[in-house]
Amino acid sequence: MSLRLIDTETTAVPKVITQELDSGETLSKTLHSLTREILTTIIQKYPLQGYLVQASDEKVMLNLGTKQGVVQGTQFEVIETQAPIEYKGKILQGSPKSIGQIEIVSAEPDLSYAKVIKKDRALKQDDQVVEKMTTAP
Repeated sequence: MSLRLIDTETTAVPKVITQELDSGETLSKTLHSLTREILTTIIQKYPLQGYLVQASDEKVMLNLGTKQGVVQGTQFEVIETQAPIEYKGKILQGSPKSIGQIEIVSAEPDLSYAKVIKKDRALKQDDQVVEKMTTAP
């Protein structure tokens, strides 16, 4: 089997999966493995991104929900944009800095609630979040 994931907006091919199908392996096991690989690629290449709508010390609300693919257990990094750096006449944008981590405890169609797992400073409204790839158990 050969499968190509194609970005329909750019026609880029972010992942090519070539797999020999074993006649002794069950179809459901093969499909499970294939879907895990596809989902891993999607999360790595196109992570969910949003913002904190409300924040307290232990709980936050995001502007992302089930319509965007958020499910219970999804983890996000809370990030802070770094100040641009001028180097030899060019303005360079630094990599975002992780300032916290949250995990979704419940999700509604347009918003979700998360518990704060880690924070380097107090989280606040309009902090940006990016989906974090977690390893399967």
